[in-house]
Amino acid sequence: MSKKLLRKLLSLGIISLLLFPQWIAYATDVIIDDPTPDLKAPLLNNINVSSNELSPTNSIKVIAEISDILSGFNSGYIIYKKPNNQTVEKEFVYNSTTNKYEATLTADQTDIAGEWRATTIYLKDKKDNDVTLHDQTIQHNGEKVDFSNIHLNVSGVTPPPEPTDKEAPLLHDIFVTSQQVNVNENIEIKADITDNETGVSYIYAVYKKPSGSHEYIYLNQNSEGQFTGTHTIGKYEESGDWLLTSLYVSDRAGNSQTYTSYLDNEDNQKNFEHCKVNVSGTIVDNEAPKLVSISVESQQVQANEQIKISAQATDNESGAASIRAEYEKPDGSTQYAYLYKNSDGVFSGTISIGQYEERGNWILKRVYLADAVGNNQSITSYEDSSGILKDFTNCTVEITGTTPDKEGPEIVHREISVEQISSTQAAVKLAVEVKDDISGITYSSLSGTYSKPSGRTLNVNFKKNNSLYTATILIDKFDETGTWTFQTMSIRDWLGNENSPSTRAQNIAYFSELDFNVMGKITVTPGSPESIDLDVPTEMNSGQTLQLKPMLKYSNPAVAAKDITNDNNTKYSSTKTNLLAITSSGLMSVPSEADSGNVFVEVSYGEIKKQFEVKINGGSIESVLQVTPLSTILHAGKTEQMKVVEVYDGARKDVTNSSTGITYTSSNPSLVTISKDGLIQAVSGDVQGSAIIQVKYNNMVSQTNVKVTKPVATSLAISPAEEDLSLTNNKLQFVVKAIMSDGTTRDVTKADAGTTYTSSNKAIAQVSPDGYVSIPADAKSGTVTITVNSNNLLIKSVLHVTGNPDLVNVNLDSIPSEINIGEQVQLSFQSEWSDGTVKEINLADVTFNSSRSDRVTISAEGLFESFSAGTSEIVITYEGKTFSKTTRVLPPASVTSIYLENPLVAQMKIGDKSNISGVKAVWSNGIVTDLAIHDLKFSSSRPDRVSVNTEGLLTAISSGSSNITIEYNGLIITASVKVEAAATILSIELETPIPAEMKIGQEHVIGKVRAKWTNGDVTEINSAELLYLSTRSDRLSVNADGKLNAISSGSSYVDVIYKDKTIRTAVKVTAGPTLVGITLGTPLPVSMKVGEEYTISNVKAKWSNGEETILSNSALTFTSSRSDRISITADGKLKAISVGTSNISIYYSGYLIQTSIKAVSY
Repeated sequence: MSKKLLRKLLSLGIISLLLFPQWIAYATDVIIDDPTPDLKAPLLNNINVSSNELSPTNSIKVIAEISDILSGFNSGYIIYKKPNNQTVEKEFVYNSTTNKYEATLTADQTDIAGEWRATTIYLKDKKDNDVTLHDQTIQHNGEKVDFSNIHLNVSGVTPPPEPTDKEAPLLHDIFVTSQQVNVNENIEIKADITDNETGVSYIYAVYKKPSGSHEYIYLNQNSEGQFTGTHTIGKYEESGDWLLTSLYVSDRAGNSQTYTSYLDNEDNQKNFEHCKVNVSGTIVDNEAPKLVSISVESQQVQANEQIKISAQATDNESGAASIRAEYEKPDGSTQYAYLYKNSDGVFSGTISIGQYEERGNWILKRVYLADAVGNNQSITSYEDSSGILKDFTNCTVEITGTTPDKEGPEIVHREISVEQISSTQAAVKLAVEVKDDISGITYSSLSGTYSKPSGRTLNVNFKKNNSLYTATILIDKFDETGTWTFQTMSIRDWLGNENSPSTRAQNIAYFSELDFNVMGKITVTPGSPESIDLDVPTEMNSGQTLQLKPMLKYSNPAVAAKDITNDNNTKYSSTKTNLLAITSSGLMSVPSEADSGNVFVEVSYGEIKKQFEVKINGGSIESVLQVTPLSTILHAGKTEQMKVVEVYDGARKDVTNSSTGITYTSSNPSLVTISKDGLIQAVSGDVQGSAIIQVKYNNMVSQTNVKVTKPVATSLAISPAEEDLSLTNNKLQFVVKAIMSDGTTRDVTKADAGTTYTSSNKAIAQVSPDGYVSIPADAKSGTVTITVNSNNLLIKSVLHVTGNPDLVNVNLDSIPSEINIGEQVQLSFQSEWSDGTVKEINLADVTFNSSRSDRVTISAEGLFESFSAGTSEIVITYEGKTFSKTTRVLPPASVTSIYLENPLVAQMKIGDKSNISGVKAVWSNGIVTDLAIHDLKFSSSRPDRVSVNTEGLLTAISSGSSNITIEYNGLIITASVKVEAAATILSIELETPIPAEMKIGQEHVIGKVRAKWTNGDVTEINSAELLYLSTRSDRLSVNADGKLNAISSGSSYVDVIYKDKTIRTAVKVTAGPTLVGITLGTPLPVSMKVGEEYTISNVKAKWSNGEETILSNSALTFTSSRSDRISITADGKLKAISVGTSNISIYYSGYLIQTSIKAVSY
């Protein structure tokens, strides 16, 4: 274990034991090196274009020099405006070769010609600082942006032609086929309409009915080119004159016209009077339908069932078309049921009752009826078929078995911690546990926001893992320094109910627990009591007992949960002690004579509460009140909002608000008041005492015990309790919490809470009145104790500061201990400091002195030069300190011997060449150096055998030995080189013997041939260098590749010849079977397309013994009678050249196969 870690653990342990008997302090050691908040947008340093001329064949690049010296440039784009006001936006892309950003613009062939003007540049860095630049915008560095050189001229494009059709269609004539129309007959309109270019696209006529309403009739072109449209007059249409008021026409180019009159073909102005149509024979329906009956299938419906509604209605003419039933739920909201007519003429509809619907009586408030022509009415009562006035009482439905959900999810527990990722990055981690026992949070998301020190907002999205939501906020050196305040936290359940509180304004203390400070060091809360973790029973029976063991959990996960079972600040409450009693130490017991019922138990610790329900002897379905809190502690002048929920058979109804009929009374209003909506208020002043708040609702009574205290702080907690700081990690914000005597906590970090801070050494660490620590730039290393005093309670934090180090040494290794006369050395020095760092020294900051400047001098630039033999003391002065070293200048040295580092080649072959290299000189001072070739002399004792030139190049000329001499200043090296004569061939041999006997038709390929040389080498001879001969080729042929072919009976010699060497082998050819013919195993094609190729294969030899063997194409001869039509190669490849027929012949040993092939063009 390191001393540093041990020191921190001991410090934490002592502080915890002495100061925090109820609370463990926790120090967070997370560092961001050299924090440099990035609050400025990127800068555009320069911008130009690769060319100002843009065309379809010449794209251009906008080249920008963009800088952001802190977090770095992230993204950006440039916008150009075309002459037609269209815009084009192009993103900047980094070019790693030029280290610049480029946006590429292209022009389409049909683009807009003319000047494209740059209008906007947008830049954003990695901390979301952004800027929008226009021409002449002044940036935050004072530099002005100039777009004048990046406007573009676009040419070489061919924009689509302007539409030539700019005229709307012309109406020449319009008429109706009949001006008198009856029921079920058509109003038929015909119109003569033309368009000058693109053609007529769309037409409709507008008729005005006697009532003032309108009818639209659409016209389409028939096969004769005339436009016609019809409208059928229904039974209940309006009678009287229907007037044509306008005609709308448009063409395919979008030109349109609305006509109210027109010029006919003779240029006469005409209106639409002649298109007036008189409608007759229709029936007027002005009456709405009437409800005859309405009922429900059942007046009691459970969850996941349906309210089924049936109704009958009459209508005087067009018939009832639709009915809608409007139900009012117990909470006053509305639910509609739409009824549809079935084949029997009865209207029916349903309302599905979900698990979370309102429980209680759903009352049918009104019914809406409409007929086929739109006559409608909304009724709250009706006359049945017997004329009896009826209301909708029979349609009231009691909903049971549901569990209405009106409460948002409950935030059970919250935690904040911080974790080091690297020296420049840390992670603030949030964990939130949520529960919702009714509709649930299976698909619910949790979100939150932080406000940064600058006021900017950071959105936080949590990841879900069952009921636990987690989020990570990455902080690096470019993030804002100061306090990041938690502002909102929102989650909704399946029905959309939201948690409370959801904003910082609703409860500042609650939200501030998740604040964190970024000051190079990142500090979070030292850990306040956050929630109570408790295993609870759901049911208990008479005579049963159970010991509760509550564990207090903290907002900082590093603080271990604490057993508070017997803590003085832990309070236990039961709503019905006759059913479930609970002692001050948390022992629950059910009396042996207890009845059945439901009891709520609350465990509280200061402001932290946990409440749960226990069913006694199976529980009861009777309504009970759940009041939160059952007991509470308030400080003078403080408030707390009560919450009252009616619980009935699993259903929960929030009845806190006075609008539900609930009432609240205080037993001691001079100390504690209660508003009509359940807000508890402790009076201000120096007061203490208690009061009981009585709650009454629907004959149910419950109460809350309120204790008004004037708590005092019993101890303090600080974060961090110990920390390491430096000149770069030089900022820290303390977080100080006071633990109060009543178990509550209070943030006392700021000076306005009565807290003071004292530094034991302000030269090393300074602290502000609000607990902000800073390290001066000239601070030395050391340990500082910060003493915190809050209302006479003390706590200390130990800061270990790494400040400016002391100079320990200057490394003089570059000063040579020995040097030759006339040599120079460029000096460089490194400083060594008390913190272990080593730094390069700027020579301008050093002064030099030589005790014997006649022997050694050092220039101001650190050039060390030697002049004469002897010693000299070299003294340098840096940072006010001096350091010295003695150097010795050596007398001149001489070469004492020479040698070859790379020995000469011992043997060479005639014609070989070799370079002499690696000649070394050994000096009298022990130094070994390379000798240059041009400083050496070379000679050969037998230049007729081995020659050597002035550059040391050896050449082997003839066999024999020669001594090679290398000379330098009278020093000589001699080495012998032997030249070997060139090897000659002794003999050749076959790897595989040629067979002594072959049968007619048999083939054999002569194998590898090797050569033996006078130097003992054996090499394989390339077959191309060999000559193959047969003394009787009529009996045994051999080709240039060494392939033997037995043709007829008898003997022959086969010679294999290489240079002047020959291998002769006698081969006897025996009769064996004789060749009787040849055949094509694969027939040749009858025809080939011009350009097509085909290779002949599978030609077989037929022998007198009945055997068949496949002949290789190399043993065959091929011809084409018309090679201009079909060509053939020596290896049998056919190719169709031109249209026509050719005879293909195949020859072997006097036998012929001939086939005709036709070359075709398709």
